[in-house]
Amino acid sequence: MNAQSILNQIEELLFSEQDGLSTDMRSGRMFEAERVEKVCESIRELGRLYADLDVFPAAKLLVETYPEFVDFAEIVRIKTEDPEQVEFVLECGTKIRDEIKACLKVDEFTERLKYNPILYALIAQFTKEGNLFFKLANGAGLDEPACRKILKLMKMFCDKWYQENNTRELPKVVISMMITLMSINTYIYWYENELKNEEEADRIEEIYDEIAQAVVSCF
Repeated sequence: MNAQSILNQIEELLFSEQDGLSTDMRSGRMFEAERVEKVCESIRELGRLYADLDVFPAAKLLVETYPEFVDFAEIVRIKTEDPEQVEFVLECGTKIRDEIKACLKVDEFTERLKYNPILYALIAQFTKEGNLFFKLANGAGLDEPACRKILKLMKMFCDKWYQENNTRELPKVVISMMITLMSINTYIYWYENELKNEEEADRIEEIYDEIAQAVVSCF
């Protein structure tokens, strides 16, 4: 099987409308460990086929799926109050994340970026407890000021980056955060259909449109 076929298989296992892991999570259904193992096996196989790991094609799957596992664990906790199910979901997400990370090469260039103060502030918005996604998953709605702060920091970083490097090829770590931020749109369905909060779902959709436009303008 060639690399593209394996990538298609991974995307099918994660995102297919009928039984993809991501689809199941968004609709509140649990999933079997065997399906997670299939994803991991496919990622390992894909990694073996790629010599140039800087362009490893499954990198985007990391930022698209792992936040969903974390968010879904919160949803499971709220709906079932079953700590074992919550732990299972988090373990599945961590397993997939670790398989992808094992296939990625962190180069010196990315290491240097860690010391950029704007980037540091940006990363903190995604990782600190009680962040944007944590509140969303708990049904608390969208923290608009936090969302706008992230967008402002991203724009500041991109402007500084273009000015200093004279290229529109953004670092992978920033692209990853942009894609993660855009995953806010997964909550539109959750708030409208599960929480029956159409007003908040509409607000999330409006802000998501702003985020999408802001992200596109950075490229």
